[in-house]
Amino acid sequence: MDQVTKKFDWFKIISLVVPEVKSIKKKKVMHRQTLELVKCLCTALQSLSCSDASPIYESAIVKAARKGIHEVVELIIEMFPNAIYAEESKTECSIFHIAARERVENIFNIIYHMNERKQYFYDMTDSSGNNFMHICGELAPPHKLNLVSGAALQMQRELQWSKEMENLLTLLVGHG
Repeated sequence: MDQVTKKFDWFKIISLVVPEVKSIKKKKVMHRQTLELVKCLCTALQSLSCSDASPIYESAIVKAARKGIHEVVELIIEMFPNAIYAEESKTECSIFHIAARERVENIFNIIYHMNERKQYFYDMTDSSGNNFMHICGELAPPHKLNLVSGAALQMQRELQWSKEMENLLTLLVGHG
C-alpha cells in the first residue's frame, strides 16, 4: 500500500509540473519567433533611407533598453551600428542612461563589450545634466527595488549597483 501511495504522489507531482514545462516551452518558442520578426523588420528597414529608418530603429532600441530586452538591443546594434547612440527624445537619455536608471544590467553590460566607443558614454549627460554616476545615485524604480524585501536588502542591492557603476567608470577613465 505504501508503494502505491508513493507512485500516486509521484504522478501528482508530474501532473503539476508538466503544465509549467509546457508554458516555459511556449514562451521560449514565442521569444525565438519574436527575435526572428525583429530581424525581418530590421532587414526591411535597411532598404529605407537612413533618415526614414533611423527614427524607427532608434525608437525601438530605446523601448527595448527600457524593457531590458538585450537581444533586441544587440540585434538592432548589429544591423544599425549607429543605433548605439540613440537617445530618448524628451530626456536626451542614451540607452545606457536608461539602462542605468532602470537598473537593467543585461543592457548596461553591452558597454563592457564595446571597444573605442566606451569613452563616449562616460562623458554623456542627459537633458538635466546628469551623468552615469548621478543616475546611479538615484533610487531604483519601485519594480526593481521590490525584487528584494526589506530596506536593508534593498539598500545593499543599491550599493552593489553603485559600486559596479563606479568600477565601470574607473575602467573607462583608466583605459579610455
